[in-house]
Amino acid sequence: MSNAAPTRGASKSDSPGRLAWRAFRHRRSARLATAVLVVVGGLALLAPLLPLAAPSAVHLDAKLRGPTFTAIEGAAFDAAEIKDPGRLTGWLLSARVAVFGSWELPPLFGTDALGRCLLSRILWGARLSLMVGLVASIISLIIGVGWGAVAGYAGGRTDAVLMRAVDVLYALPLMFIVIFVVALLRGFRNAHPELDVNPSLVLFAVIGATSWLTMARIVRGQVTSLRSAAFIDAARACGARPTTILWRHVLPNVSPVVLVTLTLTVPRVMLFEAFLSFLGLGVEAPDVSWGVLARQGFDALTAVHASLWLIAFPGLAFALTLLAMNVVGDALRDALDPRLRGERS
Repeated sequence: MSNAAPTRGASKSDSPGRLAWRAFRHRRSARLATAVLVVVGGLALLAPLLPLAAPSAVHLDAKLRGPTFTAIEGAAFDAAEIKDPGRLTGWLLSARVAVFGSWELPPLFGTDALGRCLLSRILWGARLSLMVGLVASIISLIIGVGWGAVAGYAGGRTDAVLMRAVDVLYALPLMFIVIFVVALLRGFRNAHPELDVNPSLVLFAVIGATSWLTMARIVRGQVTSLRSAAFIDAARACGARPTTILWRHVLPNVSPVVLVTLTLTVPRVMLFEAFLSFLGLGVEAPDVSWGVLARQGFDALTAVHASLWLIAFPGLAFALTLLAMNVVGDALRDALDPRLRGERS
């Protein structure tokens, strides 16, 4: 008999997905963390629509101004200051100009060493930081799940070769490899400016291609434990091909573990991007991310003038988002595990 406490309101007809969703909703911390992520994601997505200054708009007469409700004298929004906005961002900018015109909010979070609005840069930086986390994590998901599923289901020599490759990659200093690859690609792009290479996309791909090792090991372990299950033997007896068994029977059963691992991979990838940007090897100007803001805040700290708001506000936004992601991942783990479901609220 199971020792797990029954979930409130559960019935025998409820599916595992409904039970997990009910357990997740009953955790106050999970609801609060989800609300934080929705607010942060919504503000990041709608940043071009808000009456904020352009993140690269320079006002040297208002540099290193602390948080204030006083507008910068002569400041007026100009959409031309935002380079290559993209279709969605361009549409939001057009709507912003139609609604607010050239008016913009005062620098509520202060300004940096060039007089740029810190609030605007935090929200625009959230767009890129969250995008790095999501895109790189999806890349690591595709590689890691495919690698681990093939290794775990095939077994034998195939499993040994694939997992020894993972062990070798684990032994390599991946951080230095990423730094080397990013620096190499940057030098190549500078040497061949005629090639239109988006540095942010390169950063997404490089981080994602080096973040799949843990996912592969977890998926391999889960698939290995399912390989000899009765329903897998029944599928083989019915003549199902290995690819069909993996896609229809194995992967749906490991999806809860994959989902939880993915929620914990996103904040790890965001921290890695922030570290690279802090070193000057990540996001390049005029783009901005939370890692870039941390670096600029650190540079502004001097013995003569300590502009603490340049570190406090970006750091608070980053820490709050990462905390919310980890809380959601922890709640998903408990909700998807029948042994833990209902034990915590």
